[in-house]
Amino acid sequence: MRSCLERIERTTSDLIVQREEGSSLDIAIGATFATQWLIPKLKDFRSKYSKININLTVKSDPFVLNNSQFDAVIYYGDDVWRDTAGELLLREGKVVPICSRELINDIPDVSAEIIAQFPLLHLSSREDAWKQWFATAGLADDLRPLRGSRFELFTMLTSAAMSGLGVALVPEIFVLTELANNQLVIPVSHHLPNDQGYYISYNDDPINKEALEVFGYWLRGRCNEAA
Repeated sequence: MRSCLERIERTTSDLIVQREEGSSLDIAIGATFATQWLIPKLKDFRSKYSKININLTVKSDPFVLNNSQFDAVIYYGDDVWRDTAGELLLREGKVVPICSRELINDIPDVSAEIIAQFPLLHLSSREDAWKQWFATAGLADDLRPLRGSRFELFTMLTSAAMSGLGVALVPEIFVLTELANNQLVIPVSHHLPNDQGYYISYNDDPINKEALEVFGYWLRGRCNEAA
């Protein structure tokens, strides 16, 4: 009942917005993909489709999309959500070690063994990432990856690494700007591959179907450029 009332309320609100400004889309999305990837690109969307407003709400747990107020949801995983129509947008790809340049300034040749001596920063939901990284680098028996500070979001990891708190493992697609600006460096080329990625699922009965199709078309184009 509550979801029905929310949808009715949003429909009324959107009709008012459409009369005065244009269409509006409500997108549920993970925090990191929103802040580190999508939002920096929305200026391009606005320049092309100025009459479509994109509203983003952070949601990290699965929910019943067709009974919600959202037109679509963008999420991390290994497949499209069950009972939804969707598609893969972008594979996560390389997960790389990152740190501030100052952290390794006086070290001429950084290796995996040297990385093991630094404070290691962990993502709470991927606590085995460093263990896997060291194992594939030939240091399977090193226990240091089990120690270190833990953070809930990749954005927190990135900020901690930029502040010189240690070395973090982060998908390269989320730190391209920081790497280009020399705010971060990749001290060792060894990385973890990841075939999982970011998907989008569409509400079967969106309030603004045409606007959603336009957004999906634009989003696929930007993801293809990044692939």
